[in-house]
Order: sequence, then structure tokens, then C-alpha cells
Amino acid sequence: MDSRISIKGDFVSNTPFIDVVYNPSDDARDGMVRDFAAKLDYTSAWCWLDWQPSTGENGRFNFRVYPLTPEQLQLHIDRMTEALRVYKAHHTVVNEQ
Repeated sequence: MDSRISIKGDFVSNTPFIDVVYNPSDDARDGMVRDFAAKLDYTSAWCWLDWQPSTGENGRFNFRVYPLTPEQLQLHIDRMTEALRVYKAHHTVVNEQ
């Protein structure tokens, strides 16, 4: 079991990131990483983060990251445009108070 999935950070810019290193092996996790990259068709650099319902215990939260295939990009562009519209509307109201 040599799979390496870890959470790291750029402490200079205070930016956390998830570092996934693909290591060809018989470990099922490495197979999942390989398949995830294949879904991106090795051209897409976009993923979808989906927040899951909170368990409400100890401040825990959960999210899932899905690959966006090139074919799925337009749907998510539309979703991002709407999310940005809502964010700007809320952010403007908050800053004016």
C-alpha cells in the first residue's frame, strides 16, 4: 500500500491544496486516481466540489470532488455564472451595511 493522498499547503500564500500523486500499483486507491484522470480526458483541468450534508458532530464536514469531462464543462459554466451572480448580489449587500 504505497498510495499517497495528502493535504498540504503553500504557507507563503496561505493556500491549502490537496496533493494526489499517482503511483502505478495494485492499490485500489491508485486505480481510482488513474480513472479520475482518465475521466478528465487528460485535457480538462476542472473538477466539481459537492458539499455533503453535515453530520453536525464535532464540527465535521464532508465534500466530494468529481472530475468534469470536457463534455460537462458548459453545464458547469452556466452553474458557475449563476453562483457568481448570487455571490455578487449577496456580497454587495453585506459590504453596504
